[in-house]
Amino acid sequence: MRRSIFTNILVFSQSILLSQFSFNGDSQLKYGESENGYIYSENLINTNLRFGNFTTWIQFEFSDPPELGRSFSGLRKIRLEYQRGPIELMLGDIYNIWGRGLLLNQFDNQGIDIDNGLTGLNFQFNNDRYNFNLIYGKANIWKLDRLDLRIPSYEVHHNVFASDLEVFVENYTIGASFLQTREKHPALVKIPNPPFFKEETLGLVHQMKGLRFEYPNDRFDIYGEYVDKTVYHEYDDLLGGQVDSLINKGNGFFSNVNLYFWDWSFSIDYKRYNFIQLSPDNRGDFSKNYGGVTDFQMPPISMREHSSTLLGGINHQVDFNDEIGYQIEVFCPIKDWFTLLVNYSQASRLNIWEGALGEWAPKSSAGVFPLTNPAANPFQEIYAEIEGYGFDGNFHYQVGAGFTKDVPSLWINSKTDSMHELKYQLIKAVTVPTAFDVSLSNGWSMEMKLEYQQLTNGNWVYFKQNSEVVADSLYSSEFEDDKEKQYNSIVSIGIGKSPTWALSLIIDAVSVDEIGNLGESETNPLERLMGNVMDIDRKCISLELAYNITPTHRLSLMYGTQRGGLVCSNGICRIIPPFDDGFKVNLTSIF
Repeated sequence: MRRSIFTNILVFSQSILLSQFSFNGDSQLKYGESENGYIYSENLINTNLRFGNFTTWIQFEFSDPPELGRSFSGLRKIRLEYQRGPIELMLGDIYNIWGRGLLLNQFDNQGIDIDNGLTGLNFQFNNDRYNFNLIYGKANIWKLDRLDLRIPSYEVHHNVFASDLEVFVENYTIGASFLQTREKHPALVKIPNPPFFKEETLGLVHQMKGLRFEYPNDRFDIYGEYVDKTVYHEYDDLLGGQVDSLINKGNGFFSNVNLYFWDWSFSIDYKRYNFIQLSPDNRGDFSKNYGGVTDFQMPPISMREHSSTLLGGINHQVDFNDEIGYQIEVFCPIKDWFTLLVNYSQASRLNIWEGALGEWAPKSSAGVFPLTNPAANPFQEIYAEIEGYGFDGNFHYQVGAGFTKDVPSLWINSKTDSMHELKYQLIKAVTVPTAFDVSLSNGWSMEMKLEYQQLTNGNWVYFKQNSEVVADSLYSSEFEDDKEKQYNSIVSIGIGKSPTWALSLIIDAVSVDEIGNLGESETNPLERLMGNVMDIDRKCISLELAYNITPTHRLSLMYGTQRGGLVCSNGICRIIPPFDDGFKVNLTSIF
C-alpha cells in the first residue's frame, strides 16, 4: 500500500516535470575540399532546453577550419534566460536590435563570418506602456584584412554598457537609447619625427545617444531615427593620470515612409550617415578606420539587396560611416495572376573629394540628395520585376531587369587652374534574372533559372588641359586582354520529387576572365561529360543534390567548380574565394 502511494506520487511528480520540460536542437555538418586548396570542416550543434521560466541555449562548434573564419573547437555560445511576467533576464551570449539598427544591431551570420554579439547580462522589463532594456557585456570581434579572404587576423575588444527605453502612447512609439563601448583598437599610428608608422592598441571610448519615432496606420507608416556619436581617445599622461582626447563627432539619420492604396504599396527610405569622413585611401584600411561606426551598428542600407547571383555579385557596398541616399519602391498587382515591383535607389558620399594618393581634401558637400559627381562615389540602380502564377498555380515565373552604375573607388581628382585629372573605378551593368517553376503530378517539379549580364568594370579616365578634353573614356579593364565588357550568364536546371529529393545542374559562364581569377584548372569528369554537348571554355559547372533522408535529416551534396565572388547580407559584404573542382557535403539535422 505504502509502495503504491509512493509510486503514484513519483508518477505524478514526473508528469508535472515533463509538462514543464522541453528540449530541442539542431546540428549542421559541413565538409568541402577542392583542387585549389579550399578545404574546410565545420560542425555546429545547437541545443535549447526549457524548464518552467528558464530557457537555455547552448552551441558547440568543431571547425578546423570553417568555411569562413578561424578554427575553433568547444563551447561557442551559451545563454540562460529567465522570464516571469514583465521581467526577462538573460545571462551569456546576447543579441539585440533597437529600432532599425543605427545604434545597436547584433546578429551571428556564419555564412559571411560576422558575429557582433556580447557576452554579458541583459535585463528587460516589458508591459503595455513601455519597454526598458539594460545591457552590460564584452565582445572580442575578429576582422578580415585585405590579404586573406577566409581567416580574419585583426581582433577588437569591446566593453559595452547600453540602455534603451520605448514608450507606447496610443499608436505612437517613442524610443531613446544610450550606448557606450570602450574599444581596444589595433592601429598603425604615424610618428611625426622621425616619420614612421608604429603598431599600437588605441583605447577608444564611443558614446552614442539615439532617438526614434514610429507611427503605424492602416493607410501609412512613418518611422524616423537619429543617433549622435562622440569618440574619445583614452590614454595615460606622463604623470599617470587618465586623459580623454576628442577624436570625432558624428551622427546618422534614417527615415522610412510606407503608403498603402488598395493593393498597392509605395515605400520611401532615406539615409544620411555622417559618422566619420575618411579619405579614399583610408576607407578600406581597418587599422586607420577608427572613430566611426562601431561593430554593433548596422543601419539600414536603403537599397535593394538582390537574391540574383549576378546582381548580388555587383551589390553596392554601403559605407555606414559616410553615405547619403534614398530608395523608392512601388509594388502593385497588375492582374490577378501577376504583380509588378519597381525599385530605384541612389547614394553617394557626403562630399566631393579632391587630391591624389596621400593628399586628399573634402570639397563640395551634399545637400538633401546624393551627389552625382564621380569624385563622390555615386551609385544608381533601377530594378523592375514581374512575378506571377499560371495554369491553376502550377506554373510560377519571375522576370527582372536591373540597370546598375556604381563608382566604388576614387583614385585621382586633381585640379589646377589649367588642368583637371580624374580617375575612378566604374562598374556598369545591365542584368536580366529570370526563374521558372513548374509543378507536375505526383510531387514532381521542374525549375529553370536563367540570368544574363552585360558588365563593364574598369578605370575611367577624364583629363582636361587648357579647356580641351584630352581623354574621357575607359582607360583600363578588370578583364583579361583589356576587354571593355564581360558577358555573363548563369543557367540552372533542376528536377525534384517532393518531399524527397531535388537535383540541379548549374552552368556559370563568362565571356572573358577577370584578372587574377581561377585561371587554368584541370578538366573534371563532369566538365568532360558536358563537353560532349557544349563548349566548356570559361564555364564553371557544378551539380547539386538535396536529399531528405527523413523529415528531420537533410543531406546536400555538391560536385564541380564554383566561381565565388561578392556575397552581401544586411550591407556587410564578403568576397568568397573560388572553389575549383571539388565537392561539398552538408548534413542538417533537427532533434
